[in-house]
Amino acid sequence: MRDSLSDQGQIPSPGSYCSSPDLIVHDQVADPQNFFKANYNQDVNQSIDRGSGVNFIYARVKNLSTTDTLTAYVHLYASNASLFMTPSRWKNNRVCSAKGEPVIETMPIAPGEIGVVKEPFIFNAKSMGNYCHVGYVLKDAGTPDIPDSFASYSEFVVWMQGNTHICLRNFRTLGGRRTDFDQISEFSNPSSTEERVGTFNIQLVGRFPVGTQVQVKCAAIGLCESRQVTTVQDMTQFPVGCIVPPGISAYLTTSIFLPSEAGWPTGATLRVVFYVSESVEGVAFKHSVPMTLLGVPVNAPHLFRSEGRLIKVGECSTRVMD
Repeated sequence: MRDSLSDQGQIPSPGSYCSSPDLIVHDQVADPQNFFKANYNQDVNQSIDRGSGVNFIYARVKNLSTTDTLTAYVHLYASNASLFMTPSRWKNNRVCSAKGEPVIETMPIAPGEIGVVKEPFIFNAKSMGNYCHVGYVLKDAGTPDIPDSFASYSEFVVWMQGNTHICLRNFRTLGGRRTDFDQISEFSNPSSTEERVGTFNIQLVGRFPVGTQVQVKCAAIGLCESRQVTTVQDMTQFPVGCIVPPGISAYLTTSIFLPSEAGWPTGATLRVVFYVSESVEGVAFKHSVPMTLLGVPVNAPHLFRSEGRLIKVGECSTRVMD
């Protein structure tokens, strides 16, 4: 993993030691494997949103072997710049996958080729304010050998620049509106050829106050919609239509913004239900269909009388307890 764009795997590495282009904060993309391989000669980092609990961080690795195909196992740690000399203070600050896995692997990487982690790390900037990240990659599922401390800052730099499997990134940040709650839900289209019309039915179960805003986002499919509660009721539903491209596997991020001074309603639940279209005679729905879905209840039968029907394929919910 490179320390800078000028790093070609030599020891010590040249250039900056804190600008790794291989730890990448980025919106979701539809095909991260090919996307981050194709721009390997670029630094495509975006910024960490300090108001979000869901920042996606991708990692890419180059296989320096000339003979062996290798699988890379990537570890990611969050630190403060002032703590670099004492890894004992940050090596327990693991950044994990959406499933809570502290190690994310790549597909097998041929000699001299690039690999990208199978899924992104998820960084919660609301609970963790350390924006300097250390990447550590191994060719097996072992435990990284990280010293507890360094005698000097220069010793830490020597450690970084003297090991091709360690890198550092000081991320840029931006201050967005702070969410009160974030939930991510995984979805996919297993078909390699047909796109589908999908509908995410966002359900606020509980008496959420007027002015509560719901944002539904998945950059990989170009989805970013906001809805607002206008009436207090036991359940408020926001159906959001989308196109799900063939072969995609991504996450939907649902964020809740409560009005100022409002708290989470007692016993309330955020539920995301995902429906996908059933095609007629093997023909998938086309782009003209989902525009009619926006803001229309998913049980409106006239939308699908001549096209097919909706099939519920998944549900994810979170109940916030006192």
